[in-house]
This record gives sequence, C-alpha cells and structure tokens, in this order.
Amino acid sequence: MDDTSKELFALRKAAFAKGDKAVLEQVGEGKDIMSILLNANMHSTESDRLTDEELVAQMSTMLFAGTDTTSNALARTLHLLSIHPDVQERLRDEVIQAANIYGRDIPYEQLFELPFLDAVCRETLRVDMPLNFIVRETVGDSVLPLHQPITAIDGTPIHEIAVPKGTMVLVALAACNRSRAVWGEDALEWKPERWLSALPETVGKARVPGVYSNLMTFSGGGRSCM
Repeated sequence: MDDTSKELFALRKAAFAKGDKAVLEQVGEGKDIMSILLNANMHSTESDRLTDEELVAQMSTMLFAGTDTTSNALARTLHLLSIHPDVQERLRDEVIQAANIYGRDIPYEQLFELPFLDAVCRETLRVDMPLNFIVRETVGDSVLPLHQPITAIDGTPIHEIAVPKGTMVLVALAACNRSRAVWGEDALEWKPERWLSALPETVGKARVPGVYSNLMTFSGGGRSCM
C-alpha cells in the first residue's frame, strides 16, 4: 500500500509540476481527492503545509479507508441478504422496477432514492459495521459524562468519569449502534424495515454524536470518517 501511495503521489506531483494541462489529462481531470489535496497544499501557508511524507500518509489512509471498509460492508450486506431471502426478494423487486424505468444502469440520484435499498444499507451499517470500535487519545484533561450512571463498589452512582490527558480511549461503536436502550429490544436483529417508519423516540433523545443517521458507524466530531 505504501509503494502504491508513493507511486500515485509521484505521478500527481509530476503532473502539477508540468501545469494544469497535464493535470487535466489524468484520470479524474484534477478533481480526484489527491489532486485537490496537492493543490490546496501548494496554496497553503508554510505553517499549514504538509510535508511529502504526510501527503503520502494521507494517500495511504484514503486507499485503505476507501477500499477495505467498503468491500467489507458490501460483503456483509450480501451475506445478510443470503440468509434473509425474503428481504433479498423484496430488494431485488425494487431494483428491477427502477431498472425498468431508468435502464440497467440506474442513475445515482434515482438509486439513492430507492427506500428499501437505503434501509438495507443503513441497517447493515447499524448492526454489522466494518469497525466495531476505534481508539482515540485525549489531547487534554477532560471529563466524560455518562449517558446512564454506573454504580461504584460502595453503591455511589457515578455520572461522569475524569479522563486525563494522554489516555487511550476505546470507543465501542457497535455497543452504541446495538444498544437496546436506544434502538429497542430488537436492537440486535437485522431488520431493514425499521428504517421505513418512524424510529423510536429513544433514538432522538440519545443524541448520538455520529455524523450519519444516528449511528456511530463513522465515528463523530473532527476526526470522524472522511
């Protein structure tokens, strides 16, 4: 992966050195994310500019994040459909009906609007997300408020936890996505149809800090999944 990242980076950098015409002749016509990153880096101040090593690291991250997680998610979706033939048949019918209207290659805008396909994708990302947990390091002393209090050995309820600077924190994405307190007693079940009606009030009240659909699948905040 590192070799591939370095090779792609060298090609992009050489194209930028030759000028806009060379960039536009490449795949993506200068609109790919690496070209955008290089262009932004070139026009940044010295203090904000990334080194070549940092740019290659960004490239490796994008290659990994854009292939490994998406292929895993697709494989999990196909597996779940294979063991739920009723869902598979319903989804196939929806896609076939769309194909009869728009043609075999359904345009993205119309594909995105297929309600049951969207439900299948969301439910897979909820129950069987590519990453079950992530690790983060605190950059300063902090206090972590708890959604529900826990009881200490002496019986005292604990509502928050002190987290010193430099603490490695494991964030359990799956625990949040499959929480019965948030999603109901059937939280562990893969049920795409749950997305076709109003979600439980507890989902909204939980105020899950994720960046997508009340889920922690893509983490949250400034370091959420790109």
